[in-house]
Amino acid sequence: MAVPFTNIIIMAAVALASIALPSIACLVVRTITKARFVSLFVGMAVFFVCFIIAVATQALFSFFIGSQVALVIIGATRAGVIEELGRFLAFKVFLRRKKAVGDALMYGVGHGGMEVVLTLTLGMVSNIILALAANAGILDSLIASMPEEGSVLRQAISTLANASPLLLSLGLFERVSAIILHIALSVVVFCAARQRKPQYLLLAILLHTLANSSILLLVEGWVEIELFELIFFVVAAAYALIAWKFARNYIKHRDSTDKNTSKVSGG
Repeated sequence: MAVPFTNIIIMAAVALASIALPSIACLVVRTITKARFVSLFVGMAVFFVCFIIAVATQALFSFFIGSQVALVIIGATRAGVIEELGRFLAFKVFLRRKKAVGDALMYGVGHGGMEVVLTLTLGMVSNIILALAANAGILDSLIASMPEEGSVLRQAISTLANASPLLLSLGLFERVSAIILHIALSVVVFCAARQRKPQYLLLAILLHTLANSSILLLVEGWVEIELFELIFFVVAAAYALIAWKFARNYIKHRDSTDKNTSKVSGG
């Protein structure tokens, strides 16, 4: 089965847009807050480490656990714990001198941006290579000689061939929501580190776990993918509002602390 050229073009456009998305977010945050790029790079590095841990542990969980629902819940909890602890460590150790909310925003862009590249960008590139190989007939002998692997490849090619432009583009919309979510959670954990409030860290872990667990809506077939993406965006927007309130309280706390310190120094 051949993959339509229009679908290949759409996948290429999504891949390019997925690179542009975090780049634009980075420039916006940099322009508005003057945050340093070091926060961006730390966010990227922390997510990469978390991603490696996630891949290794998911394979282990899949070996022992057969329930798809249990795997989703465990995976969501694992991601919440590992990624939020990673953020906390970043703000406590690598970015310990950063006190501006802008650095939390920039970290969130790096964390979420790296996720975009490792999931959507590389995923789309892989799909394009698969589609081009299928259209060129390169996979025919492999599919014929390896029944089990060939069945998987045939299904993947069929999915790409029959996917609508909207379906192929939804991944980009989801990554917009994910970046918003990562920025919001980064602000919450930043406040946890700066204000020494471990309950904020626990809240971030809980929020992250709940957001990731929402994939059960699709796994169980309770909603269509279009509605799921809309729900996920609303959740991300709600998290952004929570982060905004946390940021306001942190700024008041920081300014009050700096003022008291100045009075003590002056007196």
